[in-house]
Amino acid sequence: MALNRHLDPRLDLIVQILRLLPSTGLHDLACDHGLVAAAYASYFPHKSVYASDIAAQPLRRADDLIAQLHLTNVKCFLSDGIKEHSNLQNYDSVVIAGLSGESIWRILAADPRIAADDYHERTPLFIIAQPMQLNAKLKLALWLHDFAVLGEVLVEDKGRVQEIILIVNQPYRALDLQQIPLSDLRKFYIERTGGTILDDKNFWEKLSRWQANLPPHSPIHTDLQLIWREAIALTESERKNKEWSYLLSLLALGLQADITFAAKKAAPESLPVISRRELAACSCAGKRKYAALLLRFYETKYRYLSTKVCHAPREEQAFWQSIFRSFSD
Repeated sequence: MALNRHLDPRLDLIVQILRLLPSTGLHDLACDHGLVAAAYASYFPHKSVYASDIAAQPLRRADDLIAQLHLTNVKCFLSDGIKEHSNLQNYDSVVIAGLSGESIWRILAADPRIAADDYHERTPLFIIAQPMQLNAKLKLALWLHDFAVLGEVLVEDKGRVQEIILIVNQPYRALDLQQIPLSDLRKFYIERTGGTILDDKNFWEKLSRWQANLPPHSPIHTDLQLIWREAIALTESERKNKEWSYLLSLLALGLQADITFAAKKAAPESLPVISRRELAACSCAGKRKYAALLLRFYETKYRYLSTKVCHAPREEQAFWQSIFRSFSD
């Protein structure tokens, strides 16, 4: 498809993941130039695609692209987040790329169809998020408010390492596994990207128990700073609960740290740690390359938190610093 030439690695990877999901339609939020919506609509001319942006100028660019490609299954319109998307269907796909983790969470949390306090009242959706920063806080907010992170992958684009997160707005214990093509996703994530998809039944059940047994938390909140403080307080009150401490570290590090270095078999009470020397010992060249990419991702996030003090409480900076040290040997 000619449009592929215009997709950068980040957007191309998002489209590839979208193609594996059994969705009836796509909602591309903050669509900017409309490349993701146009690519998806070209692959699936029988599916409905909705592309929106809060600003008129990028939406005009998206409209022009749709017209040039003669796509008849795409509707472009102004919308603040997902407010004007009235056609959400069960297991539609939603894409939010290129915003901060905080902006992504505000968009998700503001709509009860996505983030009602009672998850039974939500429309179940596949959500692909690509935060430019505050990734850990976004995943923590998702976890504490009954969302499930299914997979993560890193991609290098224009010299930066970006993370693409696959989410369902249901808790792990309530997911309809018949709706999720885990085997296809796993094959793609491992063979094409080196990323990780959560398909281990035992680990899935463990995550379900952890999420279900969390102490009561406040209703859906959009402030990531507040959510992080709540998590720190929860960690203090649950100091003897090694599983919760490990889970918190896993959310911040990402699933990659646990699965990319699976051979290390980190104990449940410890951080998944690997040193630079161990990177060279990875048996698979693709895995070694991905491990190096993961290291660069952590270094970037640590530097960001060190400079953006307004976004990083002392506890969070100390946490990332401990991670960074573990890679310095």
